[in-house]
Amino acid sequence: DDDYVNLGDIMNDLYQPVTFQISAKFNGNGGTLISTDNCGVENCNYNGYWLDISTTQISIAYGDGEWHGGGERRTGKANVELSAGEWYSIATIVRGPQDMSIYLDGTSLEMNYQDGGTGGTVNFTTDPFRVGSRDNSYFNGLLDELRVWDIELDANQIQSNYNTELEGNESGLVGYWNFNTGTGTTLTDQTSNGNNGTISGAAWNTTVPFSSTSGGSSLAANKALVIDTTVPTV
Repeated sequence: DDDYVNLGDIMNDLYQPVTFQISAKFNGNGGTLISTDNCGVENCNYNGYWLDISTTQISIAYGDGEWHGGGERRTGKANVELSAGEWYSIATIVRGPQDMSIYLDGTSLEMNYQDGGTGGTVNFTTDPFRVGSRDNSYFNGLLDELRVWDIELDANQIQSNYNTELEGNESGLVGYWNFNTGTGTTLTDQTSNGNNGTISGAAWNTTVPFSSTSGGSSLAANKALVIDTTVPTV
């Protein structure tokens, strides 16, 4: 399917260190959770940051804009054993080319920089920040609690916040989408930056990674997940 959220051309000064957090429940073998500069077609030059998940690996990467090979990106990976149909909280920190961290449910994982690339400084474009998509591939599953920070969170911060909602005014937080609207075609940024996203094709779902004091919903990136239910599609 081709469901995703378009956050627009935002965060073109998201230089390192940077922290991304998101909760995901995937079908099949996963896919791309976020990509900050998404051209929407195959074989785009590597730009911005992108975060992928599968049953065996979590990876965070960034591109320098010159092409779409190993010489134009930097990648950090962590080997994992994940199961489809389970909620996971992912946190990634990028400090530099071979200086990254990946956390799974608040626990730091061992990093792997094999085939890590030799790219230069991260490059930004006018392409949109997409949730659940990169190039013309699409995530299959549910997503929730996306946070973007222009600082490095430490281990204690990640352990204390990965399974709870934020206020939206935390220091260093530049984007926070809690997916709690539950209806309509807008994904609302809970920070004062107002970077609201436009939902394309995905469906709201009340299956969430942790309990919420404000209702709570997540976005199913595959409409088949909510077929024959009363959940409103958007």
